[in-house]
Formats: sequence, structure tokens, C-alpha cells
Amino acid sequence: MTDFQAIASDPERYADTMLDVLVGMGEDVAEDGDDFVQILAQAAEKYAAHVSDGRMRLYRAISVTEDWNPEQDGLGIFWSLTRERAYPYWAAPGSQVVIEGCVGVEDVNLWVTLATEFTALTEEEVRLRPSASVRVIGITTHDGRPILPHLADRTFHAVAAPAEPGVPGPSC
Repeated sequence: MTDFQAIASDPERYADTMLDVLVGMGEDVAEDGDDFVQILAQAAEKYAAHVSDGRMRLYRAISVTEDWNPEQDGLGIFWSLTRERAYPYWAAPGSQVVIEGCVGVEDVNLWVTLATEFTALTEEEVRLRPSASVRVIGITTHDGRPILPHLADRTFHAVAAPAEPGVPGPSC
């Protein structure tokens, strides 16, 4: 059972932890009892539904320049559950791409990911840990054309870190 599943199955048990995380993030939260627990349960169920064999398939939209190097730059910590919700919020000028990747559920920052649901119920953000290993499934332009095929089936860190040759990432 993943942590998402555990929270979904008994949200009342985890409500105080979620409240502590939200307050720690500076969120102004009114704990409305059943509503708070219900939002937590719905969020955990939503994310749990995207876990298969301990892994999650995620999407990230970014702008890249010709000299973009994911080994040096990392792939980033802000991902989405669906391609449609992947949006390059802080994109610099360049070509927009959508990265499809796979991560182990242990590389997801569980509480911060769930916290996003309390600020926007339609949010599908997945926040990765900086040390997360992301296996690139593919990269496309925003309109779906494949690009940068040499990066597919390779593993990179969310935040640039020293390379660990030969260490495979999760496979989805």
C-alpha cells in the first residue's frame, strides 16, 4: 500500500499532519472538520489512482534553449498528473517541450503534493523531491511532435546532481 492509499483509506488519521504541513507552508487554513478530511481523502485517492507498481507517470512542460542539458540543469520538481495540465509557468524564452517521465512514488514529496489540493481543488501538481530520479519516456513539442529522442529512456535528477553512471531509474 502506498502512502497515498493509506491516507485515502483513513484520512482522519492524517488530517492533523496535513494541517501542520499547510500551516508550515504559510497557508491560511480553516479546518472545517468533515470538509477538510473529505478534501484530503479525495486528493489522496486522485493521486493514488496514478500509482502503478510503485511508480507514477508524470508530465512537465518547460521552455528549453538549444544548449539545454538535463544532466546539468535537472528536469525540475514541478510535474503534473496529465499532459493536458502540464504548463510552463515560469518559462524562459525558448522552445516549449513536454517531458513525459516516470518516477518512483518514494520520490514524490507526498505532503506538499497533497497540500496543492487545498489551494486549488482542480490542481494536478506533483512535487518531486530534489533528489528524485526521473526516467524520461519521451519529449515532445507542445503540439505533440516528438523531439530530442536521444534523451528518451535515460534517467536524470529532478535537480541537477553529480551523475551516478549505471544507476537505472524506474521504468513505467
